Amino acid sequence: MRKYVIFYFFVFTCGLLYLTLHSVVTLDEVMLLDPCLNFISGHYSSKIWYAPGSELVFMSYLPANFLFRILFLYVLPHQLFFFHLPYILLFIGSCILLHSIIQKKYRQPLLSILTAIFFINDKGLWDASLSGRTEIIQVFLILSYFYFELENAGVITPVIKGFIIGLLLLTHPPAWIVAAVFIWYAIDLKNPRRTMLTWFPAFVIILLFLMSIQFNLKEFAEQLFLEGSLSSPTHSFGYRLIHSWERFLPYPYLMQPWVLLIIMACVYFWLNIKIVKSNWEQRIGIVFFSYLIFLLLISENYSRYNPPLLVCAYMFLPFIVNFIQVKLKRSIPIYLYLIVIIIISIPFVLRVSRAYSNKESNDARPVVMQFFQAIHHQSNESILIIGEPIGYFVAKAAPGIDYTTPFTTHKFMDHEYDRLILLSYQEYTSNEYHLISKIEILNTESGTYQGLKCYERINTSVSAPDK
Repeated sequence: MRKYVIFYFFVFTCGLLYLTLHSVVTLDEVMLLDPCLNFISGHYSSKIWYAPGSELVFMSYLPANFLFRILFLYVLPHQLFFFHLPYILLFIGSCILLHSIIQKKYRQPLLSILTAIFFINDKGLWDASLSGRTEIIQVFLILSYFYFELENAGVITPVIKGFIIGLLLLTHPPAWIVAAVFIWYAIDLKNPRRTMLTWFPAFVIILLFLMSIQFNLKEFAEQLFLEGSLSSPTHSFGYRLIHSWERFLPYPYLMQPWVLLIIMACVYFWLNIKIVKSNWEQRIGIVFFSYLIFLLLISENYSRYNPPLLVCAYMFLPFIVNFIQVKLKRSIPIYLYLIVIIIISIPFVLRVSRAYSNKESNDARPVVMQFFQAIHHQSNESILIIGEPIGYFVAKAAPGIDYTTPFTTHKFMDHEYDRLILLSYQEYTSNEYHLISKIEILNTESGTYQGLKCYERINTSVSAPDK
């Protein structure tokens, strides 16, 4: 059995690494990468973030993600695969940590393996990893906290929990509610010293962050909350509550319906306090509901914020399975485990096979090369590329080329460029644009670079392109 499990995870890891080479570049990963590369060059800033001031000193996003990425930028090549790799490794590490937690809690190897397989096959967690989003860091930190909840003894455990809380506070504002719940958990009226052992490291981490921005809270708040307002809710709370099922649309309804079933089962059991009596499982439920309510209050139904909800559900899933086994007074047969594993693995197999069949049009490297050659960049000319995120890597191919999103062209108004290049999937037929290259490969599906066009703008004013 052991060798089959190892083989499964080896094949899965190979498939995930293949996807890192054949995933279309997203705006999230480009924006999260830019301040880090600029930091390596000596300036922690970014012109492609909308908030005023980020082009001078970057404070538009909390630093945990950037600290994690920058460490790897010093030791790994600056190539697209290696930009993804640290987050893939963190995802795999989170899976191992989840397996360890379940095995330690329930002492059932098959149940631990099943939970880990559910975890690694979740599309929401793949997407967070492949985009290098901070939610995958939150997942690892939440798992780490509950792992040490099981190790709740000695002096070092509360100190580690404090560091976890501090790091959570530096990931993303939605994670603040999770950190607040953990701070509440740390209160021990019978042992105030233990409480302080948790709170103090968290305080030190926040103090170090404030020192790094020279206590410039006004500038920090202006940048951070302006960027946050760009993804804040535009609909009423009632509308978001009624349509909250849209938050899970990318995985359950279209690809992974069992995710929604798991979440619904978790909610049912968490609300039934007569069944869930263990303090550990109850605490997972409190984190789940606190985070979900916080999201309903402050954001639209964006699925990209879901990973903390998902990891809570997967930590609680073994309780449900174990409860069913106790009710039935028998263990679940191995063949049922195998059937479930096969079913939940199908979407990942389909995704990898689709990536393989579309490999000619979803590999970023030849796209970058094609467009770089098409613009015929001369060493003495300056070029600004506007549009699709892949343009960021075209701009990195040579000095003298800059990239901006269509939303941040105003930050380049004071610069003079010899030429303007537009990358877009749209057709531009006006006399202002000249088509110089296009990705044309037959028999491809969505989620590729098929149809991406490279235009040169005749009028060199720096502004967002008109449709």
